Amino acid sequence: MSVVQSFYATEEDVALRAPADYAALLELEPPLATGPDGGFLAGSRWTLRSTLVDFEAQGVRPGHLVRVRQAANGSSYPGELLIVVSVAGGAMELRRPGEPARVGQPPGPPGGATGVEFLVADLGPRLERASREVAGRLGLLWADGSIGHDAGSIVRLRDLTVAELLRATYQAAVSQASGDLMTARAEQFRVEVEDRLARMVAMGRAGSERVSRSGTRLSR
Repeated sequence: MSVVQSFYATEEDVALRAPADYAALLELEPPLATGPDGGFLAGSRWTLRSTLVDFEAQGVRPGHLVRVRQAANGSSYPGELLIVVSVAGGAMELRRPGEPARVGQPPGPPGGATGVEFLVADLGPRLERASREVAGRLGLLWADGSIGHDAGSIVRLRDLTVAELLRATYQAAVSQASGDLMTARAEQFRVEVEDRLARMVAMGRAGSERVSRSGTRLSR
C-alpha cells in the first residue's frame, strides 16, 4: 500500500483530548515563536499582537496552537490554549479549541492587555510520526479494505493517533530523564494504544466496517 504524508489528527485534537498533556508537550518542542510582549487591543480582543516577533516570518500558520498567559507582579496567570485562525506579520487572530472563530469569551480583556507571554510550537513532525506508526500497524487491514473512511473510522483513527503521539512523546521523555510521572503516563498511553489497536483489528476482521480501499489512503 502506498502511503502519502498526512496526519490522522491535528494539534487541536491533541489539545481537546488531553489539554494538560499538550501543555507539557509545548515545553518539549523548539518554539516557533515565543515572547513576553504580546498584547490585545480593547477593540480587537481575539487578535494577539507583538512588536518583537513576526509570527508570519517565524512560520506560525493557521491550526497551530498558542499558549498565552499574562505576566502580573512577577508571576503568571495559568495559561490557556488557543488556535491560530490567521496570521499577518506580528498579529495572529485566535479562537478557542473546538469552537468557530469569534465564539466564546475572547482571550483579551475588555480594556485590552499588554505584557502577555506567548508560546507557539509545532507538533507536526510528531503527528506525522504517530500517523505513520498507526498506518504501519493497521496497513494489512487497509490493504484489504477492512477499515474504511466512514465517520466512525475517522474518529477511531484520530483517537488512536493522539494516544500514539502521547505514548511516544512520554516514552522519549522517560529515556532522556527518569521520572515517575513520565513513566506512568507512557505506560498509560501504551496500554490505551494497544487496546485501541486490538479493537480496530477485531472490527476490521469481522468486516463490520468494510469500505473501499481508496477511502483510507493518507493524503495531504
